[in-house]
Amino acid sequence: KSHALAALALLKDSKTAATCLLGAAVFASIYIFATFLPIVFHESYGLSSTYIGLAFLLSGIMLLAGTFIGGRLSDKSDRKKVFISGAFIAFISVLLSAFWADALYPLIAAYALFGFGTGLFFPAARVYVIERTHLSASANGAFNFSLFTAATIAPIAGGMIIENYNYFTLFFVASSLILVMVFVALRKT
Repeated sequence: KSHALAALALLKDSKTAATCLLGAAVFASIYIFATFLPIVFHESYGLSSTYIGLAFLLSGIMLLAGTFIGGRLSDKSDRKKVFISGAFIAFISVLLSAFWADALYPLIAAYALFGFGTGLFFPAARVYVIERTHLSASANGAFNFSLFTAATIAPIAGGMIIENYNYFTLFFVASSLILVMVFVALRKT
């Protein structure tokens, strides 16, 4: 049996699959933001590339802080609570982005909050999947497969939403996807 098939077979476990799907929903939002926020910042607010980079820097700093805190918390407490909390923060921030897409500083703040939430989520969720399966490389492969699948689909799906609707709809759909997966993960993990 190949390592790739062994990794995918891990998704038969409902707790592992639910965590991977939640990770995919959060990761899809990362790619939605990375693809479309620069357009919003430039077209709606006239920001230069440097100022757009500074907005992403703020989110990146919050991501680093969240990763450090999330890793420490998940080692000291219940990993599930940490990754669910991180995903819920990501949901709130993407939802706020839907309502704040027409307000520059609140939108930047929502994106920074998203960085913190994803930072909490990923270390705890990844280790949760690895510990559940006792197969670190295969579990990491299954987790990454779900993330990278979302990264592949999110920009084109987001583009189709933007072409037919607007940024509010895009961020609302992305936040709804995270929320649904939070409920699935709460029920299955």
